Amino acid sequence: MLNELIQGERADATDPYMHGMLAALGICKGATFAPTPRQRALLDLAARTGWKMAKNIAGHFDGESNGLWWDDRHWVAHAKTELDDFMHTLLDEGWRDRATGHTDVNAKAHMFINAYSIITGMISSVVGLGAKYAAAYKDSQGEHLRGEYTYRIDLPPNPPANILWSVTVYDAETASGVDADGQAYPSLNSMNDLVFNDDGSVTLHIGPEPPEGAANWLKTVPERGWFSLIRWYGPTQEFFDRAYKPGDFVKV
Repeated sequence: MLNELIQGERADATDPYMHGMLAALGICKGATFAPTPRQRALLDLAARTGWKMAKNIAGHFDGESNGLWWDDRHWVAHAKTELDDFMHTLLDEGWRDRATGHTDVNAKAHMFINAYSIITGMISSVVGLGAKYAAAYKDSQGEHLRGEYTYRIDLPPNPPANILWSVTVYDAETASGVDADGQAYPSLNSMNDLVFNDDGSVTLHIGPEPPEGAANWLKTVPERGWFSLIRWYGPTQEFFDRAYKPGDFVKV
């Protein structure tokens, strides 16, 4: 854990604040990093505690101010947004509040504990370009998503994506795609051979075993938590107008 912390921090060493923080720990260019056993134990404990804190922030991000895409859903917006203005994220690419310039520490922790990186296109508001992401950690009842349960999610017809859309499931602990036996990819998208409902909507099932008659299914691992991302690549005006709203995960 300590080595992972050091390697991760070095990647941000161009940041003056980060550089100063690393130097205070004895990590700087040209110097040998040689912590005492006591210092190493403290740093390791700090890294493990920070990881747990960030995971807790992410898992409860639906409770953050301006953290939701829709007030009656559990889908969260990484860069935060006002519910009546999807054309304008409240945070910039550095996770700074656009009005005050202050870093939103919780939003930054949420992003980097699970997604690791950010590009401008992910929070761009240019219609038809970039992508829009929504993350869900909880089901329709506000309970964390679990691999031993089966859920369904209903996506309305005409998803707001010029390029493609996808629903992906990730392991809550590792943030890697759910590693379930026999499943090549933990994701379904509009390029797959999906079965649609008569009205053009699509129903996906997520769980350890497919329910009887389920056509579109993603497999999870019992006793492991998971979370999901919906991605709309090339988001259309319907997204920004809030004319499209995906369902929550509903426990079957």
